[in-house]
Amino acid sequence: MPNAYQNYFSLPLDEDLAIEVGYDMCHGRPMPFVVRLMAQVAGKKFCVSRFDSAHPDEPPHRDVLGLREGLRGKISHPKLDYRDAVSYAVLDFKKHGQTYFKDFLRH
Repeated sequence: MPNAYQNYFSLPLDEDLAIEVGYDMCHGRPMPFVVRLMAQVAGKKFCVSRFDSAHPDEPPHRDVLGLREGLRGKISHPKLDYRDAVSYAVLDFKKHGQTYFKDFLRH
């Protein structure tokens, strides 16, 4: 991920979870962007959930992932612009990261 975006940083949450943020700037807005909740499982790195702007004509969304099932769904955030979505995603992962991780492991 660091090579894909001009701006990148990582925030460790605990020994197993970290938030990775990557974005480019366009007219003062982070676009495109991705905010990933990453986990270590049995020595391997997995994306547990991600917020992104993969589709510029659509609002930002969070992908709900499962260890075995992969992409399980998307939760759209139509009221967030891309700048607010990056901050929202980081705060959401800080607050709910452990819950998302447990859900990821179940699926």
